[in-house]
Amino acid sequence: TRVIFSVARKGQQNNPPLGQKITYTDVIANEDQGMDHNKTVFDVPVSGIYSFSFSALTEKNGKNGNNYILVEVFNNNGYQFSINSNPQDPLQSYENLSFSWLMSLSEDDKIYLRMNGEGKTLHVKDQFPVVFNGYLLMAN
Repeated sequence: TRVIFSVARKGQQNNPPLGQKITYTDVIANEDQGMDHNKTVFDVPVSGIYSFSFSALTEKNGKNGNNYILVEVFNNNGYQFSINSNPQDPLQSYENLSFSWLMSLSEDDKIYLRMNGEGKTLHVKDQFPVVFNGYLLMAN
């Protein structure tokens, strides 16, 4: 069984709102149709071990002067962990944010990413997409 998805969020001034699920504008691949039609939630079609990756560019400045960023990973059981950055450089600048991870998941589990309610958001333009990928490594 092949399960592969890749989605991207593109567009001028299309930064995801703080405190909201990240949605995507483009489906690059959706083998076995695990990514929902709203391009927000990956609905696990086959139980097994999955590999995920996320990459984006952060905004320069955060809300209320907070320059950290938290992209939160959720599943059916709620919050799992954060993809984060807290730069020590006092100069405010864009940062590359990239992370990959493995998860053991059951059929019908759901995975989505959400912006934290404070700090920086993601800098999105056509040439700077937010990308979320996943694929089944081994079925149970």
